[in-house]
Amino acid sequence: MKVIVLAGARDFLLKIGVQDSVLDIKRRIQQLVGVPVAAQILAVSGWELIDGLDMEDYPSRQINIEVDRTDTVRSLKEKIHLFDGTTIKRMSLSFLGWNLMKIFATSVYKCS
Repeated sequence: MKVIVLAGARDFLLKIGVQDSVLDIKRRIQQLVGVPVAAQILAVSGWELIDGLDMEDYPSRQINIEVDRTDTVRSLKEKIHLFDGTTIKRMSLSFLGWNLMKIFATSVYKCS
């Protein structure tokens, strides 16, 4: 799986597997951007990740939704919220591996 890691003003793509431990992922992030393991907080779908667990220990889901090309990321998040109750602030939307920003509008999204 590919994840986007936000580190200050930078973001980068990190490929991880479901068997990877949270602690190993934090160590890789430390090597890449220099943020100490103890200073990192990782979260997926609103779940804070615990160092002793693997990625397969956390729930993951994907929702495929077709939207109008005039829809914004914000309007899509509102549709998802109405569909399943997910808090808008906790949503992270991606398209072809890229994290979407509120200012973009596209025709098809892949939500992670």
